[in-house]
Amino acid sequence: MLTLTDGYLYGDRFNVYDNGTFLGSTSFAATTGPKVGAATTGPTAIANTNYSHGTFSLAAGVNNISIIKTQSPIGFPNGGTAFFNVVTAVPEPGEWALMLAGLSLVSWKLRNKKVAHVA
Repeated sequence: MLTLTDGYLYGDRFNVYDNGTFLGSTSFAATTGPKVGAATTGPTAIANTNYSHGTFSLAAGVNNISIIKTQSPIGFPNGGTAFFNVVTAVPEPGEWALMLAGLSLVSWKLRNKKVAHVA
């Protein structure tokens, strides 16, 4: 999972690509009012609705992420600030233990299943 948030000057909007495949765009950003915000960190920008945000699912394996700015608050042709975070789903040891316990219980129940004989 990739989370992308505009930063510093609000009003930027971004398109996100993975291995050349378009994943989507960040939300529409505020384009009026003062452009300089106090969002110099990701959490500050995420909390402010003037900044564009987006969450994108990534395929398993190797990802080649491209982030292209499509909207600028003050017309900068190049550049822009964004914060991003990539979270991978890795099973925790507790999840493995719970799954093993469940499979063991099912196996034990199947092994000790009483068969009714019809006379």
